[in-house]
Amino acid sequence: MKNKSPSSIDFVEMYDNMILAPEMRAMYGNSGFYNVGDWTKDPITLDAACHDLVITHLERVEKYSNPMKILDAGCGFQADAGFADLD
Repeated sequence: MKNKSPSSIDFVEMYDNMILAPEMRAMYGNSGFYNVGDWTKDPITLDAACHDLVITHLERVEKYSNPMKILDAGCGFQADAGFADLD
């Protein structure tokens, strides 16, 4: 029997349940982030790795397109990149 892939609605529901689970919230704390982080700079905490991932993305965008605006279409808990001043 072939496994059925979840529908888009099923996936969203599973994702929402996962990121709202008490265990995940305890792991991410009040950081506002929900990403795997960038561990290439040897951050000490998950929060630091999450911040590093945002910075890594912003630096890459700045290098190639010199944008005036960046649309953050990510998912998380309303953490923003306002702390990142790349000028």
